[in-house]
Amino acid sequence: MALFVLPFVAPIYRVQFDVATTVTVVSLFFAILVGFFIAGATSNYLRLQTLIATEDGCLLAIYNFTKLIAPERLEKVCEAIDQYLIAVVEFDQLEYAAQTRKEMWKIVAETDMVIPENPHELSIYQDLHSTKSQLFAINQEMALVAKPIVSSRHWLILITLALLIGLLLLLLRDGVLLWDLVIGALLVVMYEVLTLVREIDDNTFFASQLMYDPPQAVFEAMGRLHYYPEVATKLGILKNEKRPYRLGYTKKTKRGSEKAIKIVK
Repeated sequence: MALFVLPFVAPIYRVQFDVATTVTVVSLFFAILVGFFIAGATSNYLRLQTLIATEDGCLLAIYNFTKLIAPERLEKVCEAIDQYLIAVVEFDQLEYAAQTRKEMWKIVAETDMVIPENPHELSIYQDLHSTKSQLFAINQEMALVAKPIVSSRHWLILITLALLIGLLLLLLRDGVLLWDLVIGALLVVMYEVLTLVREIDDNTFFASQLMYDPPQAVFEAMGRLHYYPEVATKLGILKNEKRPYRLGYTKKTKRGSEKAIKIVK
């Protein structure tokens, strides 16, 4: 609102240089840089979506292979996968790969305990370990593509160009109401464009859907209730949840705060 109102309240100045040509040149640089960063960040973001879907597919495959080879080990493997996905969902960002390796190694350890007992299970056993190995590659690549590509120096350049464009646009005013409306709208649009770049680069663009929706299919396949962190209630994500689900929350104890889970019906 402040940006939109600014052209109406700022004083009008007259300058001696060609403002229109200058704003065109500066806008060109701004558009090129914004386009480059959005393209790069979007590429990483889309790859991250693919990796998340592939990871959940691998976890489902590990569950199914274990069920076929060693049903007696299924509960242990389910528990390891469940704890991993809970750790994943507890992160409000998509940069969880490096922070959940302890839980991932638990899945690997439980998978290594699955032993085939007949030749028919041997081929499935090979698929099980191929899928397990794929988790390592997914985790490593996810840790790379989740990192921001727009550095502090890049943000300084983008913000400086945006401020220059805003200043030059204000110098173009001639007191006409329609032109003030156009300039106010342009200032708001530039702000929203920079916000979009930040959200894509920080992986917050549709992060809640990517964080909470994909793991629920794995929980369902294993016969576990859906799980959501406490922050999901503030985001309004649980409004459409019509069946019982698990909700993580922070419980106060004499020893301090600790994580707990309750079932919401």
